[in-house]
Amino acid sequence: VLFRSIVDMKNKVEFLLAATIYVNESEDVGSGNYQTHKIGLPFLRDLGYSLYHTELQRKKQFLPDLSEFNFYN
Repeated sequence: VLFRSIVDMKNKVEFLLAATIYVNESEDVGSGNYQTHKIGLPFLRDLGYSLYHTELQRKKQFLPDLSEFNFYN
């Protein structure tokens, strides 16, 4: 399971992305030879970018209160 937490204080965007994806090109289950860095992480990165840009455009009825996570002010 891969996790990414996205928080953009300026634009009031936040979401948690979790994915379980199969990243075994060789189909040899149990070999320990998985392409997490080659396939899994780039896929999750691209999915995160897509969701982030969708969230930037989406009209929100309630904006999140992210003040609890603002460690720099």
